[in-house]
Amino acid sequence: MARDGIWWFLLLFCTLSSASYQGREFLAVFPQNDDESPSASLQLLLTSYGPADAQVSMALCGGSFTQNVTLRPDITTPLLLPAHLELTGSCASHKTLVVQASTDISVVAVSTKHYTVDATALLPVESLGTRYYVVTPVGNYTCGLTEFVVAAGATATAISITTTATFHYAGATYIPGAMLRLFLQPYHSLQLQSSQDFTGTLVVADNPVAVFSGHSCVKVSAAFDFVVDQLFPVAAWGRSYVVPPNPLQTDVDFIYVVTDEENTITYNTGSKHATVAMAAGEVQVFLVDRNSHLYISAVVGVQVVFFFSGSSWQDPFLLVVPPVTAHCTAFRFSSVPSQYNHAILIAPTAATATTTINHQPDNTMAWQAIPGTDFSWASITVSTTMQSTENSLVPFGFLVFGFHTRTGYGFPGLCVATPTPLSCEDLVCAERCEMVDGIPECVQETFSTCWLTGGPHHRSFDGKTFDFMGTCAYTLTTICNTDSTLPAFSVEVKKKEKENSKVSSISSITICVDNITVTAVQSENGMVREAKAIIVSTFQVILWNFTEITYLAMILRVF
Repeated sequence: MARDGIWWFLLLFCTLSSASYQGREFLAVFPQNDDESPSASLQLLLTSYGPADAQVSMALCGGSFTQNVTLRPDITTPLLLPAHLELTGSCASHKTLVVQASTDISVVAVSTKHYTVDATALLPVESLGTRYYVVTPVGNYTCGLTEFVVAAGATATAISITTTATFHYAGATYIPGAMLRLFLQPYHSLQLQSSQDFTGTLVVADNPVAVFSGHSCVKVSAAFDFVVDQLFPVAAWGRSYVVPPNPLQTDVDFIYVVTDEENTITYNTGSKHATVAMAAGEVQVFLVDRNSHLYISAVVGVQVVFFFSGSSWQDPFLLVVPPVTAHCTAFRFSSVPSQYNHAILIAPTAATATTTINHQPDNTMAWQAIPGTDFSWASITVSTTMQSTENSLVPFGFLVFGFHTRTGYGFPGLCVATPTPLSCEDLVCAERCEMVDGIPECVQETFSTCWLTGGPHHRSFDGKTFDFMGTCAYTLTTICNTDSTLPAFSVEVKKKEKENSKVSSISSITICVDNITVTAVQSENGMVREAKAIIVSTFQVILWNFTEITYLAMILRVF
């Protein structure tokens, strides 16, 4: 420890992310559907969950479009939007629609042209993340383009994209392995397109973003269609997935499994059972037919994306599969109007008899066991009288899809009840999981430290060191964005020039946590100035008294 004094600030980071489709703020974007013309019919399906009306506002950055609507409880309301919100080409734009509500709602975005349509359930802002892997199915025909969109929220965001495909942007060409770095202004989006496969492309941001992935018009065998879905961030991936057969498929479908780090997955397709090692960033593609399921169990979290390749008159769609940990005890029926709508339920075999529709038993559901697993599945045709499906005892999965003449769409079901993991085996944690009162919780075991010593010497949270000789008041650390789950805090340092020296020294430090302020001044050995009584469980101040200087260490724990 230097005799000139050292100021310590230790911050414990503890975060747990999950993906949910209920929230009060959403970012809606509409990737290019087929060719740039004709114009697309764009709409949002807004679902409220009561008990009171929900006030919903929608706005584009800059105010070129605003709209307000009142949602009745437990009703899905379609809302048409201007066609110019559709993105075209590889470019950045300000066409990110911000949807805000007074109570929790769910939002489904639908883009329709004459023979192309798809829909995606939107993640609320609090479920977004900073790290994603793109999945873009490719067909057997030269038509359309693979594409993905990155949308920034309320804060200007630095984006880095490591591509697996060749694409052109802003006059430059990027080849596989190249990295594109850029800043997105608040509520702006970036769409990139290619004639090659973007699958495996890594998107990293310094603030949470929304990422949408798909193809403007893809054909594998039977038909063409626009496909898109919003991706889960890496932090929301799971370790166990069940993908049931699709009874409408007469050929094969594709299931993409992506890992962010070295991994081992065990899979079961009914006819095959194997264990496979995967490298960081690797993508495994499984082909399944109408009689095949896929059960995945991984050592660490993976992303699973289902691509229905089309069959007869049913066109392709893309669907991000939620992990078993995202199964829940009740779902709301929400489907695209003017389509023949279907749903698939995935439940523990022992719980099929207690799974209901509109809170009533439904004897028409034909449950089928999934070989090699403890799950069963059932396919139903969705009618206008169906409002919800539920099981009060056990979480289950729910997938929605539909078709019309030469069109198709699909998205995960809208969970009404928040899923609760049952054990540490069901929860993906960055470091360690432990059971607390019968509930699995992630435990953070590491923290980062920043410090300032001797006046000019600094070390940042990411371990970088530098010297700075300024003699003003500076913010050493503070929170970047308001977060109700964290205390508001800041550490302010005042520095002055040393007598008979060209270097600076610390004259005082002020630490604010919520409404508590503590100031320590260099000349006041053994003392601190406090604006309010200190709560010891929040933070602790320790003083060391030496002949010439007081040493202060402060430890802050943020939960």
